[in-house]
Amino acid sequence: MTDFWQNCWENKRTPWDLGGSHPLLPRLWELMEQYSPHKKFLRALVPGAGKGHDGHWLSQVIPYVVVSDLIPEAVSTAKKLYGQNPGLDFLVHNALLPYPENLEASDVIYDRAMLCALPAKLRKEYVQACYNQLTNKGVFMGIVFAAVTNEEGPPFAVSSSELLALFPEPIWQPLFMQECHDGATNEVITVENLIAFIKV
Repeated sequence: MTDFWQNCWENKRTPWDLGGSHPLLPRLWELMEQYSPHKKFLRALVPGAGKGHDGHWLSQVIPYVVVSDLIPEAVSTAKKLYGQNPGLDFLVHNALLPYPENLEASDVIYDRAMLCALPAKLRKEYVQACYNQLTNKGVFMGIVFAAVTNEEGPPFAVSSSELLALFPEPIWQPLFMQECHDGATNEVITVENLIAFIKV
């Protein structure tokens, strides 16, 4: 999969990039404020952040945000766009692996499309890495593609039942799953889920 994403960036084929933050991100954050027992989040991590648009948006509501991506070109582009933002930090990292020891645990991990970029066999490994990087009672939140027109992927659809299997109780507690039909960002993605699970 690394070669696939590297090739996309090198050839400037990034159709997932919206040129700004995801239009459903404000609604996701409203749900977080409504349902999360935490009312103050200090640190966030955005794996698979691409050009960093969503991380930049989150820095308006969370003091410190790390935007991370496997592809160096993605991180360098994010730095060019948002490097002057004092609330952002940048990291080249494989989200399936443990994070550097000097990176403090996060109160929030925001999934923009990582789950849907990964084939099913790798998703559990990714969720475990996120679990390990969250603070106690930290929250994994995201915008997950529930239905796509290209079944071969990527992106891949992730069903509600699979989400519940990836974030099982008692180590996770579901906060919300809200299906959205009005925020699809291109013709490939037809239904999206706004989700959040708290680390127990």
